[in-house]
Amino acid sequence: MYDSHLLKTEQAFSILASGGCQRRLSSLAQCLWRFLGALDDRNLDQISAKGGHPVSFADKTLQCADCGADFVFTAEEQEFFASKGYTNEPKRCLTCRRSRRSQKPDGGDGFQGRQLYSAVCAQCGKDCEVPFEPRDGRPVYCSDCFGRLRSR
Repeated sequence: MYDSHLLKTEQAFSILASGGCQRRLSSLAQCLWRFLGALDDRNLDQISAKGGHPVSFADKTLQCADCGADFVFTAEEQEFFASKGYTNEPKRCLTCRRSRRSQKPDGGDGFQGRQLYSAVCAQCGKDCEVPFEPRDGRPVYCSDCFGRLRSR
């Protein structure tokens, strides 16, 4: 019993030392206390060294809602979905997702039918098109000049 607690403590320290608990030094004791308290409830093999959170991603085989084919939802894709805050698994395979996206009238980019207005750049004098109607007294910039102004 003592040996297993000692081993868990050593593993906890190695995870903490590798950046698993990045907090201020003053709260390190609290962090360590919470972490050690959770050791009995968690499997140390599933605690990532990059944040102290359980790693629960494994490849899953899902069935496409359109074509019915099986496709693999990889652990990497699941991790990406989780990092973006997505809670649902994909319903379609990659081929069906691409074909569905290409069937949208705007090509899937959301800019179908966007009206462009002609203008003259206030900085370089070049003719350009902008997605808003220019107003008198307000400068309009081409994309090059706008990018330079924005980076300042």
